Amino acid sequence: MKVLGISGMHRSMDYKASLLGHVDPRFYRICQGMDSAAALIVNGKVIAAVEEERLDRKKHSNRLPVKAMQFCLNEAGYQLEDMDLLVHSYNYAHYRNIYKMIPGGKDWYTHVYSPEIIKADIQEAFASSFDDKKFTCLDHHLSHAASAYYCSHYENALIIVADGMGELKGVSIYLAKDNEINILHSINFNNSIGILYSLLTFHMGFDFNADEYKTMGLAPYGNPEKYLPILEKWVHYDENNGSFSLSFIQHEPDQFSRETYANTRKFLSEQLFEARHPDHDLNQNHKDLAASLQVITNRIMCYLARHWMKKTKQTHLCMAGGVALNCVANEKVLELEEVHHLFVQPAAGDDGAALGAAMYFASKEDPIEKLEQPYIGPNLDIEETIHVFHNFEIKTDYKKYHHNSKSDAAMYIAELLAKGKIIGLYQGKMEFGPRALGNRSILADPRDPEMRDRVNDAVKMREAFRPFAPVVMEEHLDDIFEPVKGADYRYMLITLPVRPEYRDKLPAITHVDGSARLQTINRKQNPYYYEIIKAFYVLSGMPVLLNTSFNVKGQVIVHTPAEAVNTFCTTGIDAVFLDTYEITKLRPS
Repeated sequence: MKVLGISGMHRSMDYKASLLGHVDPRFYRICQGMDSAAALIVNGKVIAAVEEERLDRKKHSNRLPVKAMQFCLNEAGYQLEDMDLLVHSYNYAHYRNIYKMIPGGKDWYTHVYSPEIIKADIQEAFASSFDDKKFTCLDHHLSHAASAYYCSHYENALIIVADGMGELKGVSIYLAKDNEINILHSINFNNSIGILYSLLTFHMGFDFNADEYKTMGLAPYGNPEKYLPILEKWVHYDENNGSFSLSFIQHEPDQFSRETYANTRKFLSEQLFEARHPDHDLNQNHKDLAASLQVITNRIMCYLARHWMKKTKQTHLCMAGGVALNCVANEKVLELEEVHHLFVQPAAGDDGAALGAAMYFASKEDPIEKLEQPYIGPNLDIEETIHVFHNFEIKTDYKKYHHNSKSDAAMYIAELLAKGKIIGLYQGKMEFGPRALGNRSILADPRDPEMRDRVNDAVKMREAFRPFAPVVMEEHLDDIFEPVKGADYRYMLITLPVRPEYRDKLPAITHVDGSARLQTINRKQNPYYYEIIKAFYVLSGMPVLLNTSFNVKGQVIVHTPAEAVNTFCTTGIDAVFLDTYEITKLRPS
């Protein structure tokens, strides 16, 4: 069976803008359906998946994922009409009558959410003879749940899906047994921990549906006791049914207010402090609020996991949805005695919903083959790479060289890293999901106490408080970090304490609270990447590197060799390796 899954609500931002008119464009992001993507499964095997942003170069793109769909089809040599099923990871048809009763909801449904609109736009974009009877939709949270369950390959598991809003839900709890997924409980979007997190992120001057990870990174700098009493008053637990409600959302009397949470934002300013303008400096209030919010998030996620694991007597837990990208909360969940095994979907956000929607229907016909790693995006084009390399104009302060093998290149990269150089690595297939895991990465020496500031300032060009993640050889995980049982640390989705004796030795990847959001790597997963780290270990005695995504603030991770070289040339990266093709800036050691 050939199933193509897609995600994203491509009309939502434009329609939002038409309603709001000329306001701060940041308000346009307060909508559903960001992070469009496509994923293809053939006979139970994941063939390809990619986010539309990587191809259209619009960060968090919500456009109809035509480029992503075409990439997936090309990877398998198919046309759209060859698909047995095309599935969209939202299903508003179930809520058509409810939206008719919500102020403004009927127009949203008619102009944005209707499956007929999406189907018609796809047919227009492809101008194909695709049979629209092969088009279907799947509930958004069920798409997330399927992505986590089928990627985990647990036979039985509890699944927690938590995000901002999926149709009309903010949290869903599922039980998966023997290839079947059944809903146990759901919490509506007015009580969404994702919306609370995003609105407070917006209140701190960051972007809604984009910068929540900044809030998470800021939290360790704050005192959680400062605003915790206020936030605690908004959370109401129902121990009898494993639910909770939030009382912070205020009545919004008109459409503009509803679309911008105007009264709720006013309430936040009255209860907390005035909202920060993005151009203004962060102060201690923002850090303290981030810390308090993180504690509340940890508590809610742990409450849900504890209650439902006990109720279902499950020991295996899967998580997906945007809230599952909060690696600090994931660590706290993993520490629960009820949780013996935890799997968080690498593409836990809406991009992964495309994969889940495809998996859900593919599993009805074929067993899903185990997805060992997330390198399922566009591959390095060797002809294009060679063209870019040979046509790069060598100036007096550059050199270029082609290494004979990946082993030779890995050793040389390790030598440069040990000398304090910052390296851009572009190789193999692109990662699916928000984390760069060695194929579109910037690497640096984690031992250098100045390295974090160097990479933040001269390369990433982003806020100084933002931490960097380490990658560690899998066999040395226990030596450097303090892991908890039963987790997969391959995807930078769980934080762990750095062992006290290594915190001063690894200042560039140790956050202010002594934690790190790590990635483990072994040779089978990614041989070239592993060889670089191993070679660095031989030279330095440290089996760890700093790894961050190959992009700068506000830009999408590089997709083509030309983009990789351009980012290298316009930042403080010292050398770029396009597979084994090296271009280096000649600077004093």
